[in-house]
This record gives sequence, structure tokens and C-alpha cells, in this order.
Amino acid sequence: MPLVLSIQDTHSVNRLSHTGSRGAGGGGDTPRTGCQHIVRHPKRDLNPRPTREQDPVQPTVPLHPLSLLHLITLLTLLAGAVASDKCAKAPQVAGIKVQLEMSALWQQFDQLGMEMIVTKAGRRMFPTFQVQISGMDPTAEYVLLMDFIPVDNKRYRYAFHSSSWLVAGRADAVVPGRVHFHPDSPARGAQWMKQTVSFDQLKLTNNLLDDNGHIMLNSMHRYQPRFHVVYVDPRHDSHHYVHRNFVTFTFRETRFTAVTAYQNHRITQLKIASNPFDMRHQISSPSLAPKLPTGGW
Repeated sequence: MPLVLSIQDTHSVNRLSHTGSRGAGGGGDTPRTGCQHIVRHPKRDLNPRPTREQDPVQPTVPLHPLSLLHLITLLTLLAGAVASDKCAKAPQVAGIKVQLEMSALWQQFDQLGMEMIVTKAGRRMFPTFQVQISGMDPTAEYVLLMDFIPVDNKRYRYAFHSSSWLVAGRADAVVPGRVHFHPDSPARGAQWMKQTVSFDQLKLTNNLLDDNGHIMLNSMHRYQPRFHVVYVDPRHDSHHYVHRNFVTFTFRETRFTAVTAYQNHRITQLKIASNPFDMRHQISSPSLAPKLPTGGW
């Protein structure tokens, strides 16, 4: 079971403006390179909700080699600390580049207005967030993680007569943000770089009582996925260098509106066309679901 931590973020709009711009080489977004010297401490829940049979602390679950203080500092930085562009990143992360897989497909969805299904039980993303990474230190260890931040402070509704999204009012209360660690973390740079990194176990939910560690989102709100690479610094005082030991990447085309059922029929059609073997699981609008032959596929 992947380690998932929760953070409470009330400054997402400002944080989005701190992310990097796309590099000239087209190999993914440029990482944010500023160091955070002034740290705000928003409220946060550092552990996912325990199941009924489990204690809040589960020593049988292997933790990543990041100290608790290191994690607290890292999550605080991710939650919107003040940035300074004058502080350089550690050499183990400064040269990292990330290329989004299936970028052309993501761009097709983005042009239509991407929608992602959220359910009580949790739903995997499609397309799956996958990246190719280069520029790591092959012998250094890294932890990879993702979080999702609101694009703005608005709630939306879909106007079927005009086939467009409209602002419906101010955003609902921000749900506790969660951080999803890639289950292979930590691993050496050589391992991460030799193959595509896929977050195919990540699930989205609108269940505020979720105890499975899924990413919690508000339906009819827009979100920006973020991808973080954290160098596992072996120094005993590594928590002092957290601001130098991670880089963040965002891809504009991966933004989406969280929905409980697809609103735009063109999104439904494109998801069917690009993922035909999983179409029964991707469709949540009964009126849009094609009839399947007896016996299923």
C-alpha cells in the first residue's frame, strides 16, 4: 500500500503561480528553482485516516527514509511557502528534466476541457499520469510524489446548451489535500530513468471520510496535478536542506475538472476511443454508455 500523507492547503492559487514555465526543448515543464526561506505552517494531517482494524501508527508499513521532521518541512514547502529565486537547488536535482508521456493525447483532452471522474470508492485517472525522467544522479536515491492543487477559487457548472463550462460561484471549502507517494519510492536514479514512471495506482475520490489514502477532490472544481522529485539526502541534518532537495513539475495540459459523471459528450467519446478496453469502467453516464454484448468483453 503506497504511503499517502495529507496536507491542508488554503493558498493554492498563489502556489500555482510559482510553478515553472515550459522549457524550450519541449521536454516537460521547467522545475521551480527557488528556495523557500519563510515557511508558513497551515493545518495538516500527516497520516491518512486509519482503518477500523488498524492503529493510527502502523509500524509494519515500511516508511520512506525521510525523517518526520523532513516530511513536515517538505509538506510545508509544498503547501505554499514564500519562494526566493536566488537560492540554487542541490546538484542531485538541479539538472532533472521530465517529459510527460502521451502528451498529444493530454492536449486533445485539454482542448475539449478535461474531466476526471471522482467516486466514493476512488477512480483511477485516464489518461494515467506517466513521465520519463532524465538528469538524475544514477546512484542517488529519490522519492517521487504527486499532489493536486485547485486552479482557482471557483466552482463550475456545465451548460449543455452551449457545451461550455461556466462559473457557478465561489469554491467549496478546501478538502484536505493529500500527497501520493509512488509505491516504488525510494529508488536510485538509475532505476527511475530506465523506464516510464506511472502513477497508475493513484485514485481520485470525493469521499471526505476516505480511509484508503485516495486523493480527495471537490466535484465541479478544477485542479492542477503536480509532480515532485525529492532527493533522499543521507546527511543526518537533511531536514535543513529540504528546500534545496526537491523540484516540482507541472504540465498545463493535465488540468481537469473533477466530476461525478462526464458532462461533455466529446470527452466521453475521446476516452472511449483512446481506452476501448476499459470503456465500461470509464463511463459514468448511463445514457452515454453503449450497450455491450451479452457476456461482456
